[in-house]
Amino acid sequence: MFLQSSIQSRVYSRQYEGVSSNELFPWIENTQVLVEDLHSRKDLPFNINREVIKLPTVDKMILGEIKAHWGQYKQSYDQKRLLNYFSQTNTGQMTLFWLYTNRLGISELPFYQKVVLRFLQDISPIPRKKMNMAFIYQNFISSLFSYKIYHHVLYYHRQLYPLVCSNGSIINWLPIIQIALLNASKEDGNKSLKVLMELHKELDLKRDSFYEFIIPYLSKLPINSKSLFQWNKALVKNGDLPSKSSPHFTKVLSLLYKHKNIQAVEKLMSVMANANVSRLVSNRWMDTQTFVMFIKCINLTHEPQKTLDKFLNILKTDPNLKSANRWILLMKYTDKEKISFDYLKRKRELHISVAPLKLQFEECLHIKEEGEFIKSFAKLVDYNEIIHIPVLSKFIEVMLKHDSYSSPSLKNDFLFNESLKLLRTHIKIVDTRNLRASQRVSRLIDNHFLIKGFITGVLESETLTFITKMKLVEKVFRITCKVMPIISNFKELIKFTSYETQLVVNISLLFPYAMFKLNHLEQGLTHLKIILAHIQGLPHDRSVSISPSITQALMECLSKFWTHMDKIEQRSSQKMAIYQINAIKVMFTALKVDQKSVKPETWRSLILCMLYNRPLEEVKTLLKWLIPQIQRTDVQHPVLEIRNCNHPLRVIFNEKTISAFIRRGFKGYEDQEYKPWLPFQFLVEDISIKYGVPINKAKAKKDVKLGLQKLFSLDEGQVNNRWKTLRTYNLVGFEEMLTHYNNVWDKIDTLAYNT
Repeated sequence: MFLQSSIQSRVYSRQYEGVSSNELFPWIENTQVLVEDLHSRKDLPFNINREVIKLPTVDKMILGEIKAHWGQYKQSYDQKRLLNYFSQTNTGQMTLFWLYTNRLGISELPFYQKVVLRFLQDISPIPRKKMNMAFIYQNFISSLFSYKIYHHVLYYHRQLYPLVCSNGSIINWLPIIQIALLNASKEDGNKSLKVLMELHKELDLKRDSFYEFIIPYLSKLPINSKSLFQWNKALVKNGDLPSKSSPHFTKVLSLLYKHKNIQAVEKLMSVMANANVSRLVSNRWMDTQTFVMFIKCINLTHEPQKTLDKFLNILKTDPNLKSANRWILLMKYTDKEKISFDYLKRKRELHISVAPLKLQFEECLHIKEEGEFIKSFAKLVDYNEIIHIPVLSKFIEVMLKHDSYSSPSLKNDFLFNESLKLLRTHIKIVDTRNLRASQRVSRLIDNHFLIKGFITGVLESETLTFITKMKLVEKVFRITCKVMPIISNFKELIKFTSYETQLVVNISLLFPYAMFKLNHLEQGLTHLKIILAHIQGLPHDRSVSISPSITQALMECLSKFWTHMDKIEQRSSQKMAIYQINAIKVMFTALKVDQKSVKPETWRSLILCMLYNRPLEEVKTLLKWLIPQIQRTDVQHPVLEIRNCNHPLRVIFNEKTISAFIRRGFKGYEDQEYKPWLPFQFLVEDISIKYGVPINKAKAKKDVKLGLQKLFSLDEGQVNNRWKTLRTYNLVGFEEMLTHYNNVWDKIDTLAYNT
């Protein structure tokens, strides 16, 4: 107890008899929920050691006593009695006194303004040992946010903040920011964020480490991009960049990059250029990921070389620019079509006059002119025993593409056999018995570079025949299986980490990819089916990604096969049907393994091929299975709305696909009753109406009109033999057919969307 029982304190305490703590302070329950939410939110960086507003119980006697003290002060506004009382209390009692006072103030703001504020403002100086103004400030402002009294936050901030500064105490911003931002992530939208933004503009940021606490939250909360950019601008402008700024910057830059917001990127660069540069160069705020995102965003701008120049000028005193790793990232991620290699090299020489070996290899790797690349490579090989594997991979690729290069430094012409020799020499054995995980990872990365370089060179060779190319791919596969038995025995992958597993899968997929590119459909399908079966046999917690280029190459190969079969008039052969079924099964399996493994463009190519080569019922069956699969994928990985042209269904059913359905109806006779409107009817009823896929009405009308003209034209010279044959199958008159198309058209007219 603060004081012994007195008549006045008992009188005040009787006011609260029979009243629960939640009735006394209705916001207490709300605050406790907030505290529990903060602790349960695993996505928010919550420091459990920091005290958040907390008042689980209310002692009515203490409450009455505190009100009695303020009542006595109000009678004469004499500070001495209250200050004398403070001198007799310990720190814990003083903390409790201000907790209760602030709670009373929240319920009676006029009382707090006229009595409590007057007391605090009249004391000069405020005794720091007895009164921690920072605690009083943070507790009261937090309470205002907690109780959502946003319209009073700025007023009380302006009254209390100068007292905090004169008291010399430091505010703990964590409870204030936590409660404000937790509300921002719930029903209040951005109200609390806006108030927080206005409040922070009036702070002495050199004194208060405000951003240190808010930055981790900005990168986690689902606030809108406009609010995020506003905070980012304030952050950069003030130059208060704590060590936790990187996730925030990365999130901002990722949004800019995703939405291709060139104007915002250029504006950010301008703000940074005008800010306190000395505060912007520390690695406290820019980690590797942030640096890479800056480069990617710079690539988007109208004049990326000028923007990069501005960016490097901002960082001119940054010690990280003396690091080879920063320049390796620049070499790797800058758009070489827009930013010249010579420019990057000149800039690098300003910071690092003599490049270390790894940077020399990286620069060699990015030399565009292949003759210059060979010379640079030869020079590096002459002076160094260690060969950078990615550069060696490119060397093999270049050699294979162009048959040979003569180089006095290397003393030999490297032909294809020599390339195989190089591959055998540098490819490394990978097993589970004699190597640590880190060694396996290093070897797998190097092997992937070498094999990919060799296969790319083979595929792009200007002199090799398709048969020779296939033999070389098979040779490389045998070499790979010899040094990496894991390629043909995925059961051993259980002993590997997830990252190692992904690397093994990446190497394995190079071979079916090459086979598809070389039009060896059957061998490619066999290899890919085995790989996918192995992947499906892995533990459920082992996720693996598959490059969309694999299924795209499969689709291209299948299309060529269909075209070839069409030319020799075996479109409906049993062999073709088996290949088609196997290809579709493989694509569906790939989709189950990795939902991003098949691009919408690849599905579109498959549908277009099937429209012209397979019965319509097969196309319908495929689509009735495929579209729900895409929708289920979208639940886990949200995509744009169907109105947006980048939505997967919009990509699949673009104008070209819709026109193909209409033409398929007219030209796709299948020895059945000739009903050319059926594919168009299926498209409208089962795709457009059901899933909201728009149809360009003007284009569709034009296609239908052209088909009717070809089918019913009296001028025989306007149609080829195919159309003349179709006329013999057509038993439907013009009026009847027009009625069928009009019935379909009436359904299109009822649709509410616009294209």
